[in-house]
Amino acid sequence: LRFMFLQDGEDPDTLVRKEGKEAYEARMEQAMPLSAFLFNSLMPQVDLSTPDGRERLSTLSLQLISQVPGETLRIYLRQELGNKLVILDDIQLERLMPKAADNGVSRPVPQLKRTTMRILI
Repeated sequence: LRFMFLQDGEDPDTLVRKEGKEAYEARMEQAMPLSAFLFNSLMPQVDLSTPDGRERLSTLSLQLISQVPGETLRIYLRQELGNKLVILDDIQLERLMPKAADNGVSRPVPQLKRTTMRILI
């Protein structure tokens, strides 16, 4: 997954018509990978020299990483986050990861239909 930014009003079709197929393919080869785009977008928002800044990067990154399809890519992005936070210990990095059951979404408790038989029991 890569990100290529076009000028306003441009789309891939108009770009190919304007610059040609080879130039478009060259742009695609130079497009920014997801990991670079993710962290390049978030790094200006945090100060990694402070614990609060590192915690903010962790929070912002993990919210986005959890939405990425593909377990392998998510693992890679988490490792990149660990490198940015200078957390090289897998156990410490694993502690940052949200647990499947702790995703902040409360699920409604299923309610049993109240019938005369259930009331009597």
